[in-house]
Amino acid sequence: MSLYNDKPFRAGDTSHSYPCRPCQCYGHAISCIYNETLDSEPSRHEVGGGGQCVNCSDHTTGNQCDACVEGYFRPTGRSLYASDVCEPCNCSSNGVAHASNDSVHCEQVCCSSFQCSWNYNSKRELMNSANSSLVFLQQIFV
Repeated sequence: MSLYNDKPFRAGDTSHSYPCRPCQCYGHAISCIYNETLDSEPSRHEVGGGGQCVNCSDHTTGNQCDACVEGYFRPTGRSLYASDVCEPCNCSSNGVAHASNDSVHCEQVCCSSFQCSWNYNSKRELMNSANSSLVFLQQIFV
C-alpha cells in the first residue's frame, strides 16, 4: 500500500494523464486507502479526495491523522506536520473521566489552555468532601 490512494486508479487517455494523488496524512502515516464515502467528488479525478490514512503514528488518529488519540492534545499553533504534534495530557488518573481503553483525556477550554475531563461521580465526591470539611470548620469556629 502507498500514500497515493486519494483517488482510485484511473487509466489516462489522450487528453488527461490522471496522475496518482497522495493522501493528506501530514507525515504521520506511510499508507492510505481510498474510501469513496469520504470523497465529496468521487466521479471527478481533479477535485475531492477519499484518502483514509492507515496506522497513524505520533499519537495521531483520524482519516487524515489530524487529531490526537485519547490522553493527548494538540497545542494551539502546533503544525500538523510536527512529529510532536500531540502532547500527553498529564492528567492524574484519579477522578478524571476515562475512555473505554482506560486512558484519561483532556479538553481544550480556551485558546491554548487544556484541562482534564473530570468524572461526574468524582466531582460529586469532591464537592461532598469539600462541603463536609466546610461544615466541620464551621462547627469548630462557631
